[in-house]
Amino acid sequence: MKRITSLIEKDKEFFASLETARDILSAEEKLPIAVNGLSGGAHYAYITEATRRLYAECGAPVLIVAEGEGERNKITSLLNSAGVRAESYLSRELVFHNISASHDNERERLSVLLSILGGATQAVVTTPDALVSVTVPMELLSRLVTTLSLGVEISPEELTERLVTLGFARCDTVEAPGQFARRGGIVDFFVSSDSEPIRVEFFGDEIDRIVSFDVITQRAVESRKEVKLSPAIEVMIRGEVRDALISQIKKLISVAKTESALASLKRDLAALESGTVLESRDKYLGVIYSEGQTLMSYLT
Repeated sequence: MKRITSLIEKDKEFFASLETARDILSAEEKLPIAVNGLSGGAHYAYITEATRRLYAECGAPVLIVAEGEGERNKITSLLNSAGVRAESYLSRELVFHNISASHDNERERLSVLLSILGGATQAVVTTPDALVSVTVPMELLSRLVTTLSLGVEISPEELTERLVTLGFARCDTVEAPGQFARRGGIVDFFVSSDSEPIRVEFFGDEIDRIVSFDVITQRAVESRKEVKLSPAIEVMIRGEVRDALISQIKKLISVAKTESALASLKRDLAALESGTVLESRDKYLGVIYSEGQTLMSYLT
């Protein structure tokens, strides 16, 4: 790869294409650029070197749209091996029924969005369907990311409520990302951006101790002064949205034409009114995130 890259760096047409890209980026009307004539591994070398140079000049993540998941993963791997900090942005696995589903894809997508917001990524590689899928609005995600520090006044009850709002699932013992547990004045939670779960200990309504701990032994590993708390799921139903969704579902119940549809809507309504997790929330995505923002919203 290094040999092919070094050859491309000497090609005058390579620099001509970069100059065209610069002109497009500085123009009011942005247009796509098509690069032809690359064969074998040359197109991977071109993508790698062009991404490196464009990021260095623009300081913003370069978006690469691959034709499929296999190509996306290959390009991401090649970029990272070449020293470019690249992330794979996955497609959403939509859930329309009341079933317990894994949120691993959501957490990986959120990780990429948070990385973009934090300026920690140089390139994002995705597929056409993932590119246009609706996600959490950028302003909302920025607002929901908070820092918990020693000495901060927040009660265990408030932290528990915040974790629920952010989509963390309550359990007896935290073992995987997206889970939390509470035992009196101790709250455990596992943020997907961390390699280990976090334990927050309170003295009254003040954070007295923050430690990471081992999921197997449940023993403290390292003391911390602060920890960043970010959403565990991509589709969150906040207070004002919950009210709007309840109102919408009641309207749908009044006009439901089949028993199965009526039963499904009533289950959703009961879950929303009781404050429990609505597993089938994806089918209400248009109401929950009416802004219709996508990955492009984070890159433009």
